[in-house]
Amino acid sequence: MQDLLGPDYVLLRDEFIDFAPNVKIRSGSLSRLLVFFGGTDSTNETMKTLRAISDCDKNWHIDVIVGSSNPNIEEIKFMCERYGYFLHIQVSTMARFMHEADFAIGAGRSTTWERCFMALPSLTIIVADNQKEITEAVAEYGATVLLGESSSVSSDDIKDALLTLANDQERVRTISLKSSQLVKRDVVASYPLPRALME
Repeated sequence: MQDLLGPDYVLLRDEFIDFAPNVKIRSGSLSRLLVFFGGTDSTNETMKTLRAISDCDKNWHIDVIVGSSNPNIEEIKFMCERYGYFLHIQVSTMARFMHEADFAIGAGRSTTWERCFMALPSLTIIVADNQKEITEAVAEYGATVLLGESSSVSSDDIKDALLTLANDQERVRTISLKSSQLVKRDVVASYPLPRALME
């Protein structure tokens, strides 16, 4: 029996499967950004990223998603209110947010595969040791831009990377294309896993 390993066999929620026919390769132009580092974000990458975005001085639409258990939620709320970013807490429609975004900044966890499934180009920061090997492999394939481990990534690093990508539409489009190629939507969509196996 063939082992169910690799990006062709990633576990995805039904909301992503439903979006499979509508997945799009991005044009490379940055207008709407998605910031999501998981529900808890124990290293507070969200605030680091928001500071970087605010320093970019761009008229971007910013969607920020956090879990209700995020220990820095009040600080994040204040930052979003100050700069007009859109804060969403404990969402159940991640696929829709990814579909609407031009670009994402996030961690190298299972969300990596969700972003790839949605052909969403991204900057990735490693926030745990168990993310390192997979995230490095995805970056080497060209399906994300890896900034490094959280302890060594500053707001300035994020800002510089965003501004560089904002001026290189062809590279952003290529990342989107590579992401799309890494996780085959026809395979996943044809054989959706029972919900019980994904919870």
